This record gives sequence, structure tokens and C-alpha cells, in this order.
Amino acid sequence: MSFRRRIDMSRFFLPRHTRDQLLTNPPPLEESELPPAAVRFHPPFSKTCNGSIDFMLLAGAGRGWGGDDDKVIATDQTGRTVMYHAGSDSIRTLCNLTASKLAPVAFTAGGNINNLYILDNAFNPSRSRDHCFDALVYGDGDNGGGATWHVPRLALPPSAAAAVRAHPRSRIWVSKDSLGTHAFDVAAGVWSKAGDWALPFCGRAHHVEELGLWIGLNCEYGEESAVVAADLAAAAPPTRAIGVRWWEFPPLGWIVGSSHLVHLGSDRFCHARFFETRGRCGEGYRRKFVVFAGIEVVRRGDELFVIKHRSERYDIEYRLFQRVL
Repeated sequence: MSFRRRIDMSRFFLPRHTRDQLLTNPPPLEESELPPAAVRFHPPFSKTCNGSIDFMLLAGAGRGWGGDDDKVIATDQTGRTVMYHAGSDSIRTLCNLTASKLAPVAFTAGGNINNLYILDNAFNPSRSRDHCFDALVYGDGDNGGGATWHVPRLALPPSAAAAVRAHPRSRIWVSKDSLGTHAFDVAAGVWSKAGDWALPFCGRAHHVEELGLWIGLNCEYGEESAVVAADLAAAAPPTRAIGVRWWEFPPLGWIVGSSHLVHLGSDRFCHARFFETRGRCGEGYRRKFVVFAGIEVVRRGDELFVIKHRSERYDIEYRLFQRVL
């Protein structure tokens, strides 16, 4: 079972005139409780496993049912998909993906917020790569009958990706250290090589138009929770922005799990990190929790700074799936 909970991040951000104070003295971590679950999802069971389910966000999609509110796409281990619309508290079945995805990264591109591109970010040599790249597209399909959701056939990426970014206009970039960076032209439907260099991000990066930069989590081993920025405008090795390499050392005894960076619009982000604490000898892990922090990336002169606003810690069930959208 998976629970979907919605947290209002606007209350995490303090007035902008407090930025100078926040740079040197951010607020202390607060204890809080997760809001009640908005909806529950159950994956299908099989003879070989208990089933799995993953989630992707289609943010602010205006067409394709439900108005302008955010929608959550859920997909299970069989590739079946449903859409949850928070505004009307309702669910709609969609068409199947070509195959299930182990670690899907989803994004919009090409200026159409109704088209959701899905790339499997996990490489498993035992699985075929024939279905690692999909799209859920709202429009006229091949069979006629008016606008609906369908899955078109897409050209395959050159390899599993370690970093992904979607250009707001027309391109999706994927990157891996050993194979360089490749770009997918949304309009033409073809891949091309951008260079032998790799993007400096782990997972998805976000474009901040006000800064002219891309913001994401660091790709270097041991610092995957760090927030970094880079200029990717030119078709050359990306240049890291001066001043941005931000992260917080966790307290003693906190074991870092996964980290997530969610773009909230403009220069604001939610920095989410999952932690565990060890029990006594032989007891295993005794506590699991997540920390949400509201952060801003701001420019001052030629340098960038990350300003941390309020942060909250929530206890969670040990077996809950970890995904922040």
C-alpha cells in the first residue's frame, strides 16, 4: 500500500527581507506530523512478488481532464497507469506504458505541459532497453476518435542515464560518465550527441529562468544530497556556478537515505532527505523519518547562495515507499 500526502510548502518560506539573517542564522529544525493521506494506492500482487508502484507528477496540466491542478500518475510493475486528480479527488485510468520502469524520471518538454516523458533511470543488464523511454501524450492518436491519452513510439536513448534535464522549449538531455551527454529533440523525435562531458547532476535538474541556470543534486559520490548549479546554455562542458555547493551535515547517528529536490517555482525549492537511525546491537533500524527544508537560490553579484528557510521532520513508517513529487 502507498499513501499520498500533500504538504503546503508556502509556509516554509519566511519574508524576503529576512534573507541576510537567514544566511548566517537559519531557523532550527522543527518536529511535525504528516497530514492525513489524501489517497491510498494498492499495487497488484503476483506469484513472484508483492507488487510495486511508482509515482510521477504532471504539474499544472490544463487539458486531458481535470483543469489546471497538479495530477499524479501512478504506474505499477505491469506498466499499467492511472491518474489521480487532487482537485476533484478522483482517479482516471490511462493507457499502459510499453513496459514497467524500475526508477522512472518524469518531465514535460517542448512547451506542452500535457505531454509527460518518462525515462527509466535504473540500468539493469538483465532487462531489455527496448522500453526504457516512454511518453504519455494527450492528443489525437493513430486510431482517430478525438483527443485522448496515448503512448507513441519513441527512439531509444543511447544508454541508461545518470542525470536528466528537460529544456523548457524542445530538448531532453541525458548523461552518463562513460558515454557523455545526448539530447532528444522532442519535435523531430531523434537523439544526437551533445558532447563527451557529463552533466554534474544526479537525477533530474531544474531550470531557473530568473538565474539562467540549472539546479539539481550533486553527482559526486558521498555528496549526493548537495545542491549544485550549472550553466548549460552552451554546447560545451557545463560550468558550475560560483558559490553553490550547499548541503547540511546530518546529526550524529542519522544515516542518510535518498534525497530529492522539488522545484516550487522561481528560485524556491523543497530539499527532502530521508534518514534512518540504528537501534542497539541486533535490533536493526529503529526509526525512519524525512526532513523537508524550504530553500532559495539567490544571486548576489557574481555569486550564488542557498538560503535555508524553515525545515520540519516527520516520522514515517519503515516500509513506506520514498518518493517526493
